Amino acid sequence: MDEDDLKEGIKQFSREMVENINFEMQDVVPNAVDILYSLVESERVLHEDDVLFKLMELALPDDEAKRILDLLLYYAVFGIEESDQVRYIYVLVMIVKKCVLLRIIEERLVYDLL
Repeated sequence: MDEDDLKEGIKQFSREMVENINFEMQDVVPNAVDILYSLVESERVLHEDDVLFKLMELALPDDEAKRILDLLLYYAVFGIEESDQVRYIYVLVMIVKKCVLLRIIEERLVYDLL
């Protein structure tokens, strides 16, 4: 296996991911056809209103555009910028899980004085 094989594998995986995410979005919002492809030439950083506007340009009603935006966040197509750092859902989920785990440990912690 050489570098070209790896590049080709990543390329195929990426195409599959785009197709799968598009299918998932169409399951939720049937009018959401090729949403990811419509964002290809967008600016790298977009505000929520910009994304919603782009989605509504595709003739999606406001409520469907918001559902699609939620899905784009869920599938980590978009992240949320916070303190000059972009965080994606998988990072945020890990932070929440860690906080919950620490809270559970803290609640079960017993102090035994000798």
